[in-house]
Amino acid sequence: MGWRWIFLINLPAGVISTALVLGYRERRPATAAGGIDLRSGLLLTAGIALLLWGLGSGSASATPNWPIVGLALLILAAFGLVEARSRHPILPLDLLRHPVIGPAVLMATIGGILMFGVTAYVPLYVQQVPQQGVMNMKFKPGDSFPDTSLKSVTGESIKLPDPNRLVHLQLRRFVDCPICNTH
Repeated sequence: MGWRWIFLINLPAGVISTALVLGYRERRPATAAGGIDLRSGLLLTAGIALLLWGLGSGSASATPNWPIVGLALLILAAFGLVEARSRHPILPLDLLRHPVIGPAVLMATIGGILMFGVTAYVPLYVQQVPQQGVMNMKFKPGDSFPDTSLKSVTGESIKLPDPNRLVHLQLRRFVDCPICNTH
């Protein structure tokens, strides 16, 4: 059958879901058209794009581009001021004062920061090869990974490559997978 069989599940489920959403959507009485707050949308888009670019396009030592980050924060502050005065805001800031929604947004933000921080930096920390980091090993595609032993977070010694289990590292960003050579 191949990989195309998945459409036999996803397409009918998608059609049924769409029909249910359209059939049971909330019907509200017509109100005055609010329109799109284009100025807020442009400020939010520019601010987030510049913030991501400034934090992600730093030097080889992972130092952010601080002038771009500063400009992004100024644009996001301008977005906040425009939103506070808008009659039809994109993000109603008064929702953050709600006793349920405000703390939930705060906890979701903290959880997101922790989740992405842990998934991005803990693997790199754990993968430190003795005497040199993974980033300094200068592998090229086709190179083989030297036999080594790493320490896990729990202190367990992990042999690489381990004949008893398949251990993948995030080296595939830089070279072909040294364990299975398939990706």
